[in-house]
Amino acid sequence: MTDKTLPVGPKPSSPKQAQQPGNARHRGLEGSTLGDCSIETFLGVGGMAAVYQAEQQGLERKVAVKVLSQQLTKDPKQVEQFMREARALAKVEHPNIVRIYSVGQDEGLHYLVVQLVAAGSLRGLLERETKLPPERAVKAAREICLGLGAAHKAGIVHRDVKPDNVLVGNEGEMLLTDFGLARMLDDPTQSVGKIQGTPHYIPPEQVDGRDVDARADLYSLGATLYHLLIGEPPFSAKSAYELLLKHVGEVPRPPSERDEAIPEALSRVVCRLLEKDPADRYADVGEVLAALDAAQAGGEPAAPPAAEPTRRAPPTPELLLTPELPPLELPPAPVPAARGRWISGAAALALVGIAAFAWPDLALAFGGGQAPERVFAQRALDQLDRAGLPPAAALGALEELRAALPGQETLLEARGAELEAELASTVRPSLEQAQGLLDEGKPGPALELLVALPEALPAEVGQRRKQVMDAARARLDEAGFAWVPGGRAPSGEGRLAVERDVAGCYLSLREVTRAEYARVALERGFYLPWGEGAPPIEEADLPVVGLNLGDAARYAAAVGCRLPTAYEWERAARGLEGRRWPWGDRLADGGANWAAGGGVLSAPGATAADVSPLGCFDMAGNAAELTLAPDHTAQAPRAWVRGGSYLTRDPQTARGAFFLAVEADARHANVGLRLAADALPEGAK
Repeated sequence: MTDKTLPVGPKPSSPKQAQQPGNARHRGLEGSTLGDCSIETFLGVGGMAAVYQAEQQGLERKVAVKVLSQQLTKDPKQVEQFMREARALAKVEHPNIVRIYSVGQDEGLHYLVVQLVAAGSLRGLLERETKLPPERAVKAAREICLGLGAAHKAGIVHRDVKPDNVLVGNEGEMLLTDFGLARMLDDPTQSVGKIQGTPHYIPPEQVDGRDVDARADLYSLGATLYHLLIGEPPFSAKSAYELLLKHVGEVPRPPSERDEAIPEALSRVVCRLLEKDPADRYADVGEVLAALDAAQAGGEPAAPPAAEPTRRAPPTPELLLTPELPPLELPPAPVPAARGRWISGAAALALVGIAAFAWPDLALAFGGGQAPERVFAQRALDQLDRAGLPPAAALGALEELRAALPGQETLLEARGAELEAELASTVRPSLEQAQGLLDEGKPGPALELLVALPEALPAEVGQRRKQVMDAARARLDEAGFAWVPGGRAPSGEGRLAVERDVAGCYLSLREVTRAEYARVALERGFYLPWGEGAPPIEEADLPVVGLNLGDAARYAAAVGCRLPTAYEWERAARGLEGRRWPWGDRLADGGANWAAGGGVLSAPGATAADVSPLGCFDMAGNAAELTLAPDHTAQAPRAWVRGGSYLTRDPQTARGAFFLAVEADARHANVGLRLAADALPEGAK
């Protein structure tokens, strides 16, 4: 902010008429009246609101008026967030928090009237001075702490502490502002489980979707203090996506290692604030203030905790950045659905009421007359018939009977021959249907139909099933696609993991390369992430990265495909059994192309171990991939990034269930794409 007064323009007839595009629209409010405030000067604009200097009539005091963007006024959720700031500010009065005077609505414009702080923000101070001496940095941190303490006492977590949201008063005092993301601890209706905050200062628990408490603000305070001392935040990256993952899995370099002028004791305070696990940070602002005072005095805080915490490994992200998915709890390995396979022989025996006895027990049970094993075998077959099992399950039960009733092969084989003939007659229509689908250029649905058939079949139909399956798989391999089966399968992780229905689709086995993208992009004038012309020869076989959602979707449409939905991608990466990583439920050395392996983008398929149950390569590493978010529409594009990349440091963020919501127009240096299609593209059939 600035105390410079701009010329006052002609007064518009109403605030609505004053709204014009660009800064002209904002300056157009100068000279108008909102409630009891006469708007004098346009001060600036942020993501949600424009800010004006005004005079509050009657009280004759200078104030700041925040006016919600007219576009956001149409969204009830945005209006609620704007009003949340008013409610949060109204709960506390403290010298280090900007005061709110009133809230109102005038001809469709929502606005807040707050204390005018004319000296600017802490961000502006850093832009002028780059960094602050330790004494001034500690003084600023203490005052921010005092403001946070008042907010926390009122049950408010700020959730967006950063230099931009700290104003500098005329006497150099620090005042917290912008409580638009604040969360009331006693309000269970506020959303959790999605990213809210600013990437350079955001705590890990806000990145991976956990609920937050006051210790989240302490992490952001630590990131802000780090910036004050060093001249830059603790982490930097080429994209917000990479930055968020660093907050989750990378330990920052201590400030004292970067600048010898920073006392070791103060550096330890900053590192304690920046612990990944909230339990390892200070418990509250009182402990932070004691630690800052002790560090400034050259000692350690007298108040507990007296000892530095033992640094643990960064916690597993509790995922999944969406309101419908919970903190991660590792469940037992899921049991896959039978999907048309046999019921096990033992289960079938139990189903028909047959128990296994030792032969002496059978002799006692039947007394004399017919051989007890013959009587038992006949009764078992009678019970098997009455159970009404499908032929495949009945054959499985018959195999168990053969093992349990030696010497009765003749009786059992006769029934087995009948069941095999019955099974063959039920399977043949499916084989014919699968062959028809294959002839129509639909190898995916054909394969899904064949996989659902029992594994053990009579020799004739079993051989025919294998021939059609091999032909379908060969067609898919030749086309470079896998078939993602439809139906229900695990999605998400934790206690709210769900069985999700997904329609079957095709998904490319490998990520799109730069050469493939260039062939289409150069012809059609699409965006080229490497600049002009064809990509360098040595990079032609690398995945294309640096595209936004629109770039990727245009390319996919041009080659007769589309982008996968987030859940289609997850199904392909995790398989029907819901693996944690494409290769299984345990981490594997060299399993994927991650930062630990050198952090270099490779040709698709170069990491042989990173292959999903459906045969798709690089779904855990190399390049992360754009997918369509569940709430994506043509009118409101939404993107989720799935999978790890060559920059991934924490393998937990490369799990098949993990994702990160990103802006649809954002381009990331480690994010590429994979193609999906409802029908196999013409050139690939």
